[in-house]
Amino acid sequence: LSGRVVYTEPLGHDFYFEANYQYNWNKNTSVKDVWDGAGAPTLAIISDRTMMKDIIDSFEGVPVNKDYSNEITNISHNHRGGFNVSYQKEKLRAQLGMSVNPTTTRNITNGVDTTYTVINFSPQAMLNYEFNDNSHIRFFYFGRSAQPSTSQLMPVPDNSNPLNVSLGNPYLNPYFNHNVRGNFGYTNKKTFTSVNARFGASLVDDAITNAQWYDPAGVQYSIPVNGPGTGSADIRVMVNSPFGNSGFSIFSMTYARYNQSTSYIGKNSLPTESYYDGVYFDYAKFHQDYLTDEKGNALTLDKSGDFIANKTETMSFTQRLRVTYRNDFVELTVGGRTRMNKSWFTMENSKLDATWNNQIDGSMNWTIPGGINLIADVDYNWYNGYTTPQEDEIIVNAEITKLLFKNKCTLALKAYDILGQSKNLSVSDSANYHIETRNNTLGRYII
Repeated sequence: LSGRVVYTEPLGHDFYFEANYQYNWNKNTSVKDVWDGAGAPTLAIISDRTMMKDIIDSFEGVPVNKDYSNEITNISHNHRGGFNVSYQKEKLRAQLGMSVNPTTTRNITNGVDTTYTVINFSPQAMLNYEFNDNSHIRFFYFGRSAQPSTSQLMPVPDNSNPLNVSLGNPYLNPYFNHNVRGNFGYTNKKTFTSVNARFGASLVDDAITNAQWYDPAGVQYSIPVNGPGTGSADIRVMVNSPFGNSGFSIFSMTYARYNQSTSYIGKNSLPTESYYDGVYFDYAKFHQDYLTDEKGNALTLDKSGDFIANKTETMSFTQRLRVTYRNDFVELTVGGRTRMNKSWFTMENSKLDATWNNQIDGSMNWTIPGGINLIADVDYNWYNGYTTPQEDEIIVNAEITKLLFKNKCTLALKAYDILGQSKNLSVSDSANYHIETRNNTLGRYII
């Protein structure tokens, strides 16, 4: 349930004042039942609700495992009240504002009733300047204080997988997210030349990250904790310009992104039995031993000596260049693209090569009198830097179309991936793994 009201008042001299208030109420209930014993029926595919009900009824009399079962109700009341002052005149528009966001969250987990109240602040700023009819620049800043999610705060271990136990952390602090976005645009309406640049950056103070460790039996544990700030920055520049009246045009797109985050990895196996008996986790003792000093001041996990702060940095870069020739009968395109991904870790023995996905491509769209179009495109792809060497590939698609019934319908025959070589590669890096994924695609087919 939600509602919002806004009041705007002109202040004169091109200034305006706005006050706003918003309220949101939300309730979620989650029930997970786990049954013990040989009497529990084996489940097949559940096709409808009737079958689901029959299956649940069949568990009557089978003991419920309370350690692995839970019932959670979450109720939140969210208020947001704010104001902003704006200035608007001819080419310039500016706005500055602030909002206050008190949130009360009530969690009832297996009968344990806990209520959290947090007050968040959100400053914001905006600047929009029109140089002339052809160009402009825009700048935005959003700052937002946010609280941890319910699942992150919940003091109930998730032991569904006994070899990988996930924990909540009721001692998490709110975090603050700074976001900056900007845009520059230029268009020459006579030559049809356009330039567009977008940039952005994000910085999170007191960020929530994961800490992972193993106990002597080899069971992995993970818990969210507050850690060092994380950040990212990106920029995208696109240029499109024709060469006079020659029919040729060029398009260029450059994109770069940098991301940095920190997590904590246990140096050695930790004596987890001091905190966890298989059912309950002693969050207060863990917090006291690892996250506070002798005077009760907050510490980061790496200061305890049992954890390593692992910084993960990822850089990606894409360059795309395309030249097009176009007249009333044919459109021909030739171009190329390269995409690079590189990660760095502070942990030892984790140096990785940059991966490169490269492509040269061309396409044709030829209109023949009589409403017939011949369309074809070809891509040549090759890859560098992958742990498992990847073969080059050639992707060819072709299509023929015919207009029918006074150009009101189109009949088309298209062949995809004629040589049957298409594949998809992706790379993902996290605190403790590097994954290279190859997905098979649909392959050769005609429609």
